[in-house]
Amino acid sequence: MNHNHQPDHSQPEQSPLDWDLPISLTEAEALGHRFETAGDTDTIVTTQDAQTIALCLSDRLGSGLHSAIRQFADNGSINAQALRAECLDTHRSGHLPPGLQRWAAWLITYAAHALPSGAGGVQIPANGDALDVYLRLPDVETTGDELLDEFKHAYCGSYPDIDAVLDGVTDVLEWERKIRTLAREMGCDEFVSIDREAIESQLREGWDVIPSHGRLHVFFR
Repeated sequence: MNHNHQPDHSQPEQSPLDWDLPISLTEAEALGHRFETAGDTDTIVTTQDAQTIALCLSDRLGSGLHSAIRQFADNGSINAQALRAECLDTHRSGHLPPGLQRWAAWLITYAAHALPSGAGGVQIPANGDALDVYLRLPDVETTGDELLDEFKHAYCGSYPDIDAVLDGVTDVLEWERKIRTLAREMGCDEFVSIDREAIESQLREGWDVIPSHGRLHVFFR
């Protein structure tokens, strides 16, 4: 898949204050901070936070009594496959503001990881922010397990800055080590360094590096 057109993140997301949530603004902001922590540690959200997300989505969408989102919000009863599917459809429906799309993505990763081993479906990375970015790419057209499988194989990690991206995705650290060793042997190490900007330029020819939610999310095309 060729993601030549990156999503537009130039406009700031709405404040949770504008979403008419059934929780307080303080709770909503605290939840956002916990997303950041989960993203940094590559973990899913807690069950309590997942139920809070489900409550907010259900309230926003007017989910019926028998929807997986509503049942999970009401009593913690989880049909992981149905919950994941409903959240995926909800994220892509266009009925949510971008901030709540982000919340839905975190619930998708929670539900995916709640599936017992061998229960079917695709085991995806835990980072809901990365999934949120991926689902907003304009040329992502597949649905369901096929879409999540594409995400799993395209996702190359989330990083705090471009140097961390280069360190994590390319062999630049090994190149630098070998160049320093050779330069020291030749007595010219103070004059020799690798051109990281050139490597970044070449990297972007084969990978999408997308800034969102305070991180750089990297996807192989």
